[in-house]
Formats: sequence, C-alpha cells, structure tokens
Amino acid sequence: MATKDDIPTDLALEIGDDLEPRRFVAACREFFGLTDELAQVPREESVNWRVKVREGSNIVALSVGAQSDSNAVSAALQRMYEGATALVEGDFSAPVLTEKAIQHAKKLSDLTRSAGHITPMRFWLSRRPIDFGPEVGDLVRQDEASSYNDYGTLEGTLRAISDQAGGLEIRIQDPLWKRAIPCRVSDAQIEQAMEAFRRRVEVAGIIHYNRLGRPTSIRMESLTTLPEDKDLPTAADVKGLFAEHA
Repeated sequence: MATKDDIPTDLALEIGDDLEPRRFVAACREFFGLTDELAQVPREESVNWRVKVREGSNIVALSVGAQSDSNAVSAALQRMYEGATALVEGDFSAPVLTEKAIQHAKKLSDLTRSAGHITPMRFWLSRRPIDFGPEVGDLVRQDEASSYNDYGTLEGTLRAISDQAGGLEIRIQDPLWKRAIPCRVSDAQIEQAMEAFRRRVEVAGIIHYNRLGRPTSIRMESLTTLPEDKDLPTAADVKGLFAEHA
C-alpha cells in the first residue's frame, strides 16, 4: 500500500490490487458519487474537482480547480473526513451522511470483495489514510435490516430539487435531525415543489427510518407550504388573546 508521500492531492482513493476494467470503472464511479454527496458546500461557494491519475499508479486522486473557493475546499475536505470516519465506524446517523452517500459507500465496499478475494482500499484525506473494506457494506446491510417504514410528516426547508433516475427528488433540511432528507415526488407534484423552493414546508408520506429511528427518506404524498417566520404572530400580537377567558 502507498505512503502519504505517494499521494498527489488531499483527496484520493487507493485501490490495493489491479482490477479488471469493469470493477475499476465501478469503483471510480462510486468514489466520485460519494465525494459529490459528502463534500457538498453552500451554493454561493464552489469546489471544482479535477481527476488526477498517474501511469502505472493504483491511486485515483481529485485535485482542486483554480476557481475553487479556499474556504469551501477546507469545508469539503472536513466533511469528507467526518463522513468516511462515520462510515467505517458504522455511525450511519452522522449528520454528514445522506442516504445516497451510504449507498455509494456500500457499493464501493462490495467491490473490495470478489470470489473470496479481498481487494484493500483506502481513502486518503489531507494525506491521512482511512482503510475501507467489505466490513462497511456488511454494516450498512445490518443497519438496513433493522430499518422500517411508517406514515408520518417532516418539517423543514426545501433546499434542493434534482432530476434523478426514476423521478424528481427534493431535499428537506430538517432542523431537528440536522441533515437533508431526500424526498421522491411524482410528476403531478413537480409544480408545487418548484413553488415551495427555499420555503418552510411540511411533507407527509411514507417515511423510511433507520434502526435508530432517524428518518432517511420519504415518499411524498402531500406538501404544505408553511408561513415564513416574518408572517407568524409575535408575542405582542397574541398578548392578552385569552384574557377574557381567564
């Protein structure tokens, strides 16, 4: 395996063995997907990743483009470190971990095991190694086995709208759980979701919970736009409201 002097950037995936092309491409795809999920930064900031590889090397590295914001880069690397650490420790309730990040990690972990042979992998974050193996996928499956679904509601701010394979997805930033919760919406609900972008909303539907009882996703049945803070009555507005009934 490599040493920190072999790592060309602050973010890299080391693959311990030679892989056939199909598995190598799959590993890169899941690594890039995991990076996209974990290294998210505010919209007004930006990190432009660039792939860097060396001939004969088994290290896939991401470098930072010239137009990247330095604060955003530091924040992205810190989120990557926190997320990778949480994954190998099986702490899937960590706020930095989205459901998509967990699924990318599971698929990448499964690629480390083939026909009884283990291909060791490592994340290198700011040239600090984090070993990543088949145990991560096993921990995810254990967590999924004890998860459950139930009807309920979530409140939060509608922060993101994206077109995903199989339909439109929005993300609700829930202040209680401190994470963005993905929500699948139907074609008929698209216009309503667009109108509620960056507004406080209440979403009702089938919620998927992990084994700790934390919501990880919701299939929306209805969406209600809630009043903004400035539109809510103040303490002065309601003072004495029920005095006549006292």
